[in-house]
Amino acid sequence: MMILKTNLLKYRRHVLAAFLACGGILMQSCSDRVDSVNFNVSVPQEIYAGEPVTFTFDGNPDYIVFYSGTAGNQYANHNRTNIGIDRMDISYYITQRYTTRQDFKEPILHVMVSEDFTGEQTAAAIQAATWTELSAQTGSTTAEKPFPVPNPDAVEQNPTGYARATNVDFSAYKDKKFFFAFKYPAGLHPTISGGSGANATYANHPRIDITEMNMQKVAAGSGETIVMDDLQNEWGFSTIFVNSTTQATYTVSSNTLMLQPQGDHRDQPVEVWMVSQRLDPTAVEPDHGTALKGTNIALSSYQYTYPEPGTYTATFIATNATMWDSSQVVREVTFEVKDRNSAGGETAAEEGSEG
Repeated sequence: MMILKTNLLKYRRHVLAAFLACGGILMQSCSDRVDSVNFNVSVPQEIYAGEPVTFTFDGNPDYIVFYSGTAGNQYANHNRTNIGIDRMDISYYITQRYTTRQDFKEPILHVMVSEDFTGEQTAAAIQAATWTELSAQTGSTTAEKPFPVPNPDAVEQNPTGYARATNVDFSAYKDKKFFFAFKYPAGLHPTISGGSGANATYANHPRIDITEMNMQKVAAGSGETIVMDDLQNEWGFSTIFVNSTTQATYTVSSNTLMLQPQGDHRDQPVEVWMVSQRLDPTAVEPDHGTALKGTNIALSSYQYTYPEPGTYTATFIATNATMWDSSQVVREVTFEVKDRNSAGGETAAEEGSEG
């Protein structure tokens, strides 16, 4: 009987412990439910470009994220990944240095495009793809070949050539996926350095730098201009060596592509490509807001300066959250930002001072 009583007591203790544990869990669940968000935003009656506007908050949510309503920072686009395009342009600036007489008037660089390149970083993949040339030397561009490449001129005794593409219309590809490339093919170069001007000779093939390159896309409907100018991260350029012994002197950075064959190419032809990633002009990054606060601070207001006059919709995402629950509200305020130097701005300023 003693043994039975002892077991019964143990059983009761286990049941009580389990009950208390469950009760604790239930109490914890109830305590982890967040309160509904109580949050509102107000703005001044008069707002001027170039001057801070104060957004005043009523309520203290755990988190606030802000969208100013300016281009690239609009809540309406926070889930947008594709757009229609009305027009697409490409610009760049090319410098070709150290050009030996044998290379005068000869195109060293070629602008190419492909829709069927696989993206594989091999010479075989380059050769298997269908490429269309889009370039001609400066002064010889056409509708079919609208992109200029340098044209060093022996007559002017100038071993450096330049080419600038300014907003070249590339709208024919605005609804296509494609690879944009620069091809550098050069024949034998059995020369040594010497001389100057038009008579200069260089041991290496010419060096080419491509800078100031961007793609501008005009969104259908809104007219918003989206600029892509990071050659490394947005264009995704990489170097593919079809025939090249030296590889260290071809570089890709965020703002420059550099192609510089070295002296070991004097006895063999060169073919090096710089090819973008597959580009889809309709693809865009969603707009991202700015986090204003977390749970560790209280925030009663926020200031932001609109650089240009216009009508804007600012959006605030207010959230209360724990690991187990969350509550969120979206507050939008639409207002006009005026130019204080305009007649209307001066009138409003005068009225405000009289009050």
